[in-house]
Amino acid sequence: MPKWSPSRFHRYRARLFSLLFAYTLALVAFAAALRALSLRGFSKTPFPAQKAPVSLLIIVLGYNRPLALRRLLESLAKVNWLQTRIDLRVWIDAGDIAASYDVAKGFHWDHGQKIVRQRLRHHGLCGSWLNAWPAWDTHEYALILEDDLEVHPQIFEVFQYLIAKGVRANASGFILEKLAEVPCGSLVHYASSWAPVFSRRLFQDFARWYDSRRKCAPDFRPFIRGHDETYNLWIREHRDVWSPWLRRFLFERGIALTYLGSLDLVHNHQERGSSRKGASPFFIRTVDWRHIELDLIDTCVVREPPVYECFLKASKHFCTRLDGNRSSLVDRGWIEFLTDKLWICSPSAPSVKAK
Repeated sequence: MPKWSPSRFHRYRARLFSLLFAYTLALVAFAAALRALSLRGFSKTPFPAQKAPVSLLIIVLGYNRPLALRRLLESLAKVNWLQTRIDLRVWIDAGDIAASYDVAKGFHWDHGQKIVRQRLRHHGLCGSWLNAWPAWDTHEYALILEDDLEVHPQIFEVFQYLIAKGVRANASGFILEKLAEVPCGSLVHYASSWAPVFSRRLFQDFARWYDSRRKCAPDFRPFIRGHDETYNLWIREHRDVWSPWLRRFLFERGIALTYLGSLDLVHNHQERGSSRKGASPFFIRTVDWRHIELDLIDTCVVREPPVYECFLKASKHFCTRLDGNRSSLVDRGWIEFLTDKLWICSPSAPSVKAK
C-alpha cells in the first residue's frame, strides 16, 4: 500500500472540497432556474418591466420675453430629474431677442446636453413649433414648452412613474393642460400647446403630414367641424397659429392623447406674446405647487381609459365622452379625409427640417 505524505493528502482534500463547492453552486443555480420558470406565469406585477429607461427631451421655445424665459428655466432647474440624463434645447426666434438669448446661454444645466440656438430668420409661432424637434434628436419623448409656462417640480417623477406602470405602450403623447370634467388617465382627442409631451413618432408623422398638405394642396385649410369660433376662425383670419394643423392631423388619424391635466403639472401665465397681443406683460406671480402623492398618480393608470372629444369655445373647454370604441375616431377621420380628396397627396413627403 503506497504511503501518503501530508502534502499529498492536503492536495487531494483541497481538490475534493473544490469539487463539492462547484457541485453545490450548480445545484443552487439549477433550483433557482426551476423556481423562476415555475413562477413566470404567476407574477404579481401587473405591468411588464421596462427594458430600457425612457429618453425625454426638453424643448423650450423663446422669443422676446427674457423674464418669462428665466422663470421657466428656473422652474426646470427645480425639477427632480431622478439622476436621469435629460437634454435641453432652447430655440430663440429671430428678432429683437438679445436679452432672451443671453438668459438662455447663461443658464446652467448639469442634467444633460444643453443647446441654445438663435434662428437666422423669423419663424413665428407656427414655424417655431413645426421646427421644434429636429430629426437628429432621437429621444423617445419630448416636452415642448413656450416661455410663459412654469412646470411642477415633480413633473418628471410623474412621467417616469406612469411610463413604468405601462402607459408607455399606447402613449402617443400626454396632455398637461387642464380640461373640464375629464378624469385623469383618459384618452383625449384634442390639440394642446400647453406643455404637450409628444412621442417622436407622433411628431415626425405630424411634420410629414403638414409638409405633404402644403405641397400637394397649397390652398388647403385645416378646418374642423365644431371649431368655427376658434381654430377655423383663426385660419380664416390668417393668424400665425399651429394648433389648428395639429388638431386636423389628430382628427384625420383618430389619435387621442393621454390626459394628465388634473394633476396640475404646468402653469400658463398667459402673458403678452405673438398669439396674445392684448394680454398683460410679465409680472411676478408665485405658483404654489401642491405635493403629488403616489395614490394620486395611480388614478391616472387606467386599463381601459374612456375617450373624450374636447372643443374650445369662447375660451372655455367643452369635453364630451364618446360612445363606442376608439376605432370610431379613425373611421370618422377617414371619411373627412376622403371628402377633402387629399388622398392624392403623397404620405412620404420629406419632413420639415429645422433651420
